[in-house]
Amino acid sequence: MIFHFPTIPANPCSPSPCVRGSCYRSGNIPTFFCMCPTGFTGLHCEIVLTTPANTCFPSPCVRGSCYIGGGNIPTFFCSCPTGFTGLLCETVLTTPANPCSASPCVRGSCFIGGGNNATFFCLCPTGFTGLHCETDIATTSSPTTHPTPTTMITCPPHPRRTASRYRVFDRSCYEFVSTHKSWSAAEVDCRSQGGYLVIIDNGKEQDMVHRVDTSLLKNDSWIGLNDINYEGHFAWVSGIRSTFANFGITHSHILHDCVIMRRHDGKWDERHCNWQFPYVCEYAGHNNPVVSLIG
Repeated sequence: MIFHFPTIPANPCSPSPCVRGSCYRSGNIPTFFCMCPTGFTGLHCEIVLTTPANTCFPSPCVRGSCYIGGGNIPTFFCSCPTGFTGLLCETVLTTPANPCSASPCVRGSCFIGGGNNATFFCLCPTGFTGLHCETDIATTSSPTTHPTPTTMITCPPHPRRTASRYRVFDRSCYEFVSTHKSWSAAEVDCRSQGGYLVIIDNGKEQDMVHRVDTSLLKNDSWIGLNDINYEGHFAWVSGIRSTFANFGITHSHILHDCVIMRRHDGKWDERHCNWQFPYVCEYAGHNNPVVSLIG
């Protein structure tokens, strides 16, 4: 009688076919696979993985800091210091001309407008108006009566505007504009009417603007604050650094340079300057006499 004993399949991992790493059997057919250590690949872990080049060594940036880009392709970007731009921070930003150096205001104070264009506006003293504060606001009284004059602050005449959107507060006039514009377009519009995007100096003014904004505009709105010229250093459209602030807990963003007032809580926050929101213009109020006639 002939006996047939089952054959034991050969162990494909003895000896190990792996150049490095661990060998494992797979399935009923004597096959194997190699578990490669970090930095190696291939059927037998025989291939060395090349380390991707460090694109920031040496640094390609002329100035500033180099950062390695994400993804599989070795890339980089340069974070430029203030006053420089370009792929390698190689370009010097030219300083814009000072539009106030020629003293365009006939009277009052000249302020440099925000944004990239060299613009200005004149803040006129009481009794004067116009782009250059060149117009004397005429006052009249009746020659046949004995008036008792008092003073009332009124808004400048804007025939194309809707009067119900105006509010007077502490010798200034505020216009709440529901049209959505970018920050720079809103500032240009305010200046074209003889004003500027609102400058908020204290808590009372902040509360007034937020209260009226909530009832009239019902939206976030641009104010005249930005850090376009120097990230994190906020200045008003007048060029004066902000001394009063009402920012939320988190607001800083390297790509957002213009400031809105949030409708839901009145806190300030940064937005991209090209985004469009309603806005608040501020004008110097007219110091007009109000005459009470006697007899």
